[in-house]
Amino acid sequence: MPEPDRRPQRRPPCLVQSFRRLCAEGRLEQAVGSLPLLARRGIRLDAQALALLLQQCLRSRAVGLARRVNLHLKLTGFKNALPSKTFLANQVLNLHFERRRPADAQDLFDRMLNRNVFTYNVMLAGFAKLGMVRSALQIFERMRDGDRDVVSWNTMIATLARGGSCREAVEFYARMRRSSGIFLNHYSFSGLLAACVRLEQTDLAQQTHGQVIVIGYLSNLIISSSIMFSEMPARDVLTWTTLVSGYAKCGDLVSARRLFDEMPERNNLSWTAMIRGYARNGLSHEALHFFAGMLKEGVSPDQFSISSALCACANISSLNLGRQIHALLTRTLSNPNAVVIGSLLDMYCKCGCLEESQRIFDHTTYRKRDTVP
Repeated sequence: MPEPDRRPQRRPPCLVQSFRRLCAEGRLEQAVGSLPLLARRGIRLDAQALALLLQQCLRSRAVGLARRVNLHLKLTGFKNALPSKTFLANQVLNLHFERRRPADAQDLFDRMLNRNVFTYNVMLAGFAKLGMVRSALQIFERMRDGDRDVVSWNTMIATLARGGSCREAVEFYARMRRSSGIFLNHYSFSGLLAACVRLEQTDLAQQTHGQVIVIGYLSNLIISSSIMFSEMPARDVLTWTTLVSGYAKCGDLVSARRLFDEMPERNNLSWTAMIRGYARNGLSHEALHFFAGMLKEGVSPDQFSISSALCACANISSLNLGRQIHALLTRTLSNPNAVVIGSLLDMYCKCGCLEESQRIFDHTTYRKRDTVP
């Protein structure tokens, strides 16, 4: 009679632990593949585990795997429980939008018992991605002021700007600024800039850049604007100029020059953006080179380009060029503003012509200083 096998029996592996390990290691195909086995064994995973798996699938752009997870939810009775499982329902909302099924997303959203800010933001982003501006607006207005975060506002501003409702986008930006507890980021300014470009509100665009410089988001704004710019089907001269100006103010004159050279059409603002950019960054010779190029192209200078050129002359003590620009502004500007007069005085002072500077100051007729954006 054979001796009984006294070796310890191997326990069957814990399927739930195996499933969690697969998820943690990012082995999504195997994790999703184990769901039918778990169901056959009568093992019911909790809602959070399934939500995390669905989230991983969507982040990995594995929509096919996400659909299999959703099927598992239906087969195991989670479908009816979704309205009470906020975290899981949020991921299913994401899946519906990935599959371009906004009606299903809206139906689930309406049935949810507890919605959080992420729920609303998923709906906003989903409708925005599908170009459903009015639907996104309706969701946004259903939110209470305290439930809206910067993502909610940014999504609406960008959605309205891209959808052609640019004035509404600017109004939303103003509303966001008035909202308490909302801290702006570079995406906030990026959406506003897109609206300014479409509305041709150059002054507002310049003010926006000024705010961004103060806050310190300009480099990120340029990246975001560049992506948006590359996706625009129609790029007019103002669109190009706004981005050139942004790069120049950021100090990235290489990128500004590259875009400037690629422009199919240039206007006064385009040239001025480069001249001011070079002058502000201490590249006075380049600034004057561009100023001469603008005149050669037959583009009339304005107050900003002339004042920048005068600053460049002052920086390199070029009295001869300064006098030529002085003569030019006398011919072209009947009523120069305070900035131009100040630049002219500074140029003569730095070139050692104090008497000329005093004479100009004594004969200056303006009394009220102008302001610039």
